[in-house]
Amino acid sequence: MSITCSFCHEKLPSLESCTCESIHYCGEVVPRIRFGEEEYDWGTSRCRSCGTHRGGYHHENCNREICPLCGELIHICDCEVTFDP
Repeated sequence: MSITCSFCHEKLPSLESCTCESIHYCGEVVPRIRFGEEEYDWGTSRCRSCGTHRGGYHHENCNREICPLCGELIHICDCEVTFDP
């Protein structure tokens, strides 16, 4: 069974970047952090979780995406963000 990103409809893992470029927080649009631009260096040219390439956006529910607001992993941070597919 393959998993598909509901934002860009790519089957995961994918070499293609997600097309969702921003999140919404308190009525404001905030740009997402691209893979490879995080403070933490994952040490790979592709995300080992969602498969996106360096410079691309992580796919839906990727457990390695960093929240642009608090700097924590977005899937466990307390920021109440919504994605803008």
